Amino acid sequence: MGIRQFTRDDIDFAVNQTAIEGWFYTPIELERMLRMDPEGSFVFEQGGERLGFVTTVTYSRTGVMGHLIVDKKGRGRKIGDTLVQAAVDYMKGRGVDSMLLYATAEGARIYKRYGYKAGDEIWCVHSHMDQITGKTPSPLCSPILKDDLDTIGAVDAQLFGDDRTRLIKSLFDEFPGNAFKIERAGRIDGYIFARPNPTGYDLGPWVCLTEDVGDADALFQTALAHGPRGTLYLGVFFRNQAACGIAEPLPKVRTWRIPLMVRGEPRYISGINKVFGITAFELG
Repeated sequence: MGIRQFTRDDIDFAVNQTAIEGWFYTPIELERMLRMDPEGSFVFEQGGERLGFVTTVTYSRTGVMGHLIVDKKGRGRKIGDTLVQAAVDYMKGRGVDSMLLYATAEGARIYKRYGYKAGDEIWCVHSHMDQITGKTPSPLCSPILKDDLDTIGAVDAQLFGDDRTRLIKSLFDEFPGNAFKIERAGRIDGYIFARPNPTGYDLGPWVCLTEDVGDADALFQTALAHGPRGTLYLGVFFRNQAACGIAEPLPKVRTWRIPLMVRGEPRYISGINKVFGITAFELG
């Protein structure tokens, strides 16, 4: 009874809970998180019934809390607090000095009690790939190669504030045909990673070091041109108005804004205008 580690046997339960909340995650995302951090996620179970779960992924000095869901039958019983405490304790045990998450309005009230503070806002956009016009690969873009990954990992570390090279390499290994760069004179000026999933297309990270809207849009259109049918999932920093301007013409299925909340040392403290799309809520 109480808290236990999340295992692969819990994936179907978690996917169903995300569908109830309108998040519509698939087993692919949960399996990816377990590969990244097999011991970092937890389930609250009572009397053989699962009543909630929380997920985390840790990097070198950073932990990301990705999902916190309590089943309607378990609400009002402090189960959410219990799960957050388990996640925080785990991340502290891994030696992280920065814990971040993207918060719903309901969750934010809990997170504040554990020292999380709201910072930048993320503009979340769901669009439909079939309704997006003009999806043409740009001649500025070329496929990312395996030899590029350490360089891209170093750029990501500078922008994010910690080393996520392991994540960058994992995303490339999964979908090498959906990763593109702009390279000039041997220098990578921008890159974008995308991931097909059973319901559509996740886009991010999307970085443009030149901060040039034309470069950023070339990466975006090239990624779209190689995408499947279904829903496009995109999250951009609201403070990056160039990124918002590229996303604004998309036909909208749903949009909303949520805060990036951080406990401890901040992340994304420089170069927001170079970050056009975050990786994912559950990955940072």
